[in-house]
Order: sequence, then C-alpha cells, then structure tokens
Amino acid sequence: MHTLSVGHFIAGAHERTRLVADERDRATLLACVARAAGGGLLAFCILDTHLHVVVEGPESATTRRFERALADYARAFNKRRPDTPLVLRGKPVRVPKDGPFETARTIKYTHENPMKTTPPLAASEELYPWSSAPVFAGLVADDRVNAARARDVVSGHERWALPSPRRLEGLEPSTRPSALLDTLLRASARACSVLAEDMTSASGAHELGRARAVFARLARLESYNDGQIADALGRTRQRVTQLAAMDVDLVAVRRARTLARLKASERELVAAAAP
Repeated sequence: MHTLSVGHFIAGAHERTRLVADERDRATLLACVARAAGGGLLAFCILDTHLHVVVEGPESATTRRFERALADYARAFNKRRPDTPLVLRGKPVRVPKDGPFETARTIKYTHENPMKTTPPLAASEELYPWSSAPVFAGLVADDRVNAARARDVVSGHERWALPSPRRLEGLEPSTRPSALLDTLLRASARACSVLAEDMTSASGAHELGRARAVFARLARLESYNDGQIADALGRTRQRVTQLAAMDVDLVAVRRARTLARLKASERELVAAAAP
C-alpha cells in the first residue's frame, strides 16, 4: 500500500553542463515535471544546470514518473540540439520530507536558490521567472503549481516559508508609459504563463490569445496607441482593436502591470549601481 508523502527532487545535467539552454527548454522541462507531478506539484525552481521540485504523492510512483519526465525532457532537448546532446547526471535524487516544518523549509530553500548565485539571478525571489515563488506572491497564474495544497501542507509555517502576496497595481490610465512596450509584452506573457516569444508568433492557441488581450489592454492603459501595440505584436491595428475589446481577465492585467513596473524599477536599480 502506497503512503502519501512529500519529496524534494533534485536533478541536473552531467557535471556543470547546462540543463536548459533557453526559455523554450525551461518551458518544456516545466511541462514534463508538471505532468509527472499529477497535481501534486508544490514548488519548483529551474536553474541553468539543475532543478529543484517539491512534490506530494506516493513515493515509488512519483519517483518513477519523475524519472520518466527527465528522460522525456532529455529526448526533447536532444531532438532540438543533436550536435550538443544533454547528458543527465544520473537518476534524480528524492529526499523525503516529514511534516509541515520540513516541507516549509524545503519550499523556502527551493525559492531562495536564484538569490544565492553571484550575482543573484533576480532582484527578489518572486521576480525570478522560473520558480513557483511568483505564483505564491500572486504575480503569476499557473495552475500547474498546487499553491493552495502547499499552503495546507506547510500549515502554520506559511508566513516565513512562502513569499508574501504582492499588492497589485490598479487599472487607472497613465498619461505617460511607466515601462517600455517590450517590458509590458514580457510581463503580460509572464502573468499568463506563456512564452514571450510566442506572443508574436503565428500561433492561434487560446492561451496566447488571452495573453495578447491582456497585453493590448495593458498597453492602452499605459498610453500606447493601437499602431504601436500592433507593431509590438506583429498584428494589424484591426486585430489589436479586437483583442482590446475581448473579455479580459482584469486581475491578469493588474498582475502584468505590477510585474512590468517591478521590472522597470529593477532596471533602474541596476543602472544606478553601474560604474
């Protein structure tokens, strides 16, 4: 009989070679991991050479699924780059976590990883795009992460273990842009959990349509005109008008605006610190 438990999986590429080479790789890896978790994904962080995943589920079954997920990802990676094949460092390591405190500490550790490099990979945990920290902070909607279950599992340790929810920006129109169009586009993609490069592609996928509509609405709020928005998306002005008229998730627009302004502030800090 299987017992339900929480495990911390660690996996990576051989020695210090790259596990992921670009954003497409990261998205593919996350999709493989999420499928393997089967609704039990509590937290994750994807770095250049390795990843951390916190999963709830029967130990033997989740271990087998995670091993298959890594093998599936390696095949996808090697298909894209046959001249530079990915070699995994071996089977993923699963470290069992007993009780709310250990699970809470592991999730916190998972989210802290991008901040431990020199220099840090982001201004704060919740601004690193390839971890579940932005989901817990309310900046990103991603139902692959079972954030509600994670909060239940860590019980009374949520306050110190999980990122605090960010206060989202409002929907008031601006008289001048607070961020560049490219920043707004990337923020809209991030808020909706799609790749920024796909926003300008020919794909008509439903989730991309939603993200493009969020971007169109946000860019208008930031005082950009439809011609500028059309150029940024590679669409016609007529299509932008259609996107802006769609029934848009206003919380997603607020998330995207918050991310864009945080990103703009981060760039200002970096520029000020430059010699």
